[in-house]
Amino acid sequence: MTTKQSVENQQMRMRLKPSVRRMQIIHAATTVISRKGYWGFSLREVADELGLSEPAVVYHFKNKTALLIAVLEYRDDMDIRQVADHLDVTVQDLRSGEGRVGLYDFASSFVHVNFSQPRMVQLYTILQAESLADDHPAHDYFKKREERVLSLFEHAALVSGFDEPRSQALTALALMDGLQIRWLRDMKGVDVVQEWEYQAQHLWKKNKRR
Repeated sequence: MTTKQSVENQQMRMRLKPSVRRMQIIHAATTVISRKGYWGFSLREVADELGLSEPAVVYHFKNKTALLIAVLEYRDDMDIRQVADHLDVTVQDLRSGEGRVGLYDFASSFVHVNFSQPRMVQLYTILQAESLADDHPAHDYFKKREERVLSLFEHAALVSGFDEPRSQALTALALMDGLQIRWLRDMKGVDVVQEWEYQAQHLWKKNKRR
């Protein structure tokens, strides 16, 4: 028997603006993909998360690949905004390098932001590993993304005055990735922020390289 409340809820779901519905789907897909990865999730599962039909999801995202890329683009945009807020600079300045943020502060901000969103870190860790395969739909996306991120870290290392900024940028990213994997395996036993600070102090801060 259909209740008045269930009818009202169904009508509300049908009345949402396309932009709002798309964001709902992206958030639901983020939840599902962070659990199962790209190969393990289906559009049906995303639809079920929202109480929608699969065609309702396909209306906004024609297939799994389109939805995956939308999730990644949205999360990358949100992450850079959070890092900019943490550093008290604009997103534009952060992307262009005008913010003049050094490697220690830049990398530490990413660590602190990631610590606040373990589900997002898990999502990216799973997809990064999957996308190493040439036939993965996000292979090219992650390749370009990693080049872009490395460029940002390299610029931060230049601001810090390192003679070999690319090498220092790679070191920072490798340290972050390694610690985050250990943290995802044992969140109660590994304090990723504390471990990061300990290593970063030895690598950069004690040498006045912020």
